[in-house]
This record gives sequence, structure tokens and C-alpha cells, in this order.
Amino acid sequence: MFFRPVEKKDLTIVLALIKELATHERRPDAVVASVQDLESILFSPHPIGYGLVAERDGHIVGYALLAIKFSSFRGKPVLYIEDVYIQQKARGKGAGFSFMQEISRFAQHKNCIAMEWSALDFNEIAITFYEKMGAELETGRVHFDGDSEFIKRISDA
Repeated sequence: MFFRPVEKKDLTIVLALIKELATHERRPDAVVASVQDLESILFSPHPIGYGLVAERDGHIVGYALLAIKFSSFRGKPVLYIEDVYIQQKARGKGAGFSFMQEISRFAQHKNCIAMEWSALDFNEIAITFYEKMGAELETGRVHFDGDSEFIKRISDA
């Protein structure tokens, strides 16, 4: 498997893979992002995200979308993995580990002190995979999400 930074020409395929991931996560109608949205996030003069693609035999079979955040406690940057996905047909033979290795190299390149990501609680295969790699399952925290309506309501209150 070969990994490289995402290019603008890849975005249609990346969006299709995002939709595959949403279906895998039992949320097939959740994706409202467009190619233009991805281009704005990844390729604007001040991008807020980064992307990697995984290729096998010249075909894109996976992607990762990443962002840099920071830890106030540690005082250092942290790599946040928004998505990491490899198509079912390309899994096995260390594909997932190799992709996480590449993401880890990216984190080192960006001087990140840690990486953070999440998995849905029913995705036992992913959870087991991450635990076997030595990642720590964080407990004692609840994740919140406020959509655009929430943002408007709170900002206008």
C-alpha cells in the first residue's frame, strides 16, 4: 500500500469514500459535504485540515482526514484524526496498521505530542484494532456535538 497527501483531483473519490464510511457507521444519510467543501477545508490559503490517501495498484482505497488541535495541559499540538477509512476489499495484511503508521509519521512531522480519534461504540473491530496497537481507550468523558442550529441559538441568546 502506498500513502500520499490528498490532491484536489482526488476529492471526488474521497467524498465517495466518506459516504462509504457513513454507511459503514449506519448513518448513510449523514453526509452533506461536497467536493467544494473538502477543497475549502484542505486547499484554502489557510487550510484547517489535512488529508492522506491510501493507494493499492494505482487506485485510492482509503483516506484519512486530519486536523491539528492543541492540549492546554500539555502545551503542545495534538493530531486529531477526523476519519480514517480503508475499503473492505483493501483490508487485511496490515493495511490498517500501515495507515496508522503513516498518520503517526505525519503527527511527528507536525511536532504533535499525541494523536486523538474516536470510534463508534458498536464498532468492536475498530476498538479491538486500536487497543491491540496500544492505544488507550479513554473513559470518563462524554462527547458533545452542537450543530449549526445550536451555534446560532447559543450565539443569539
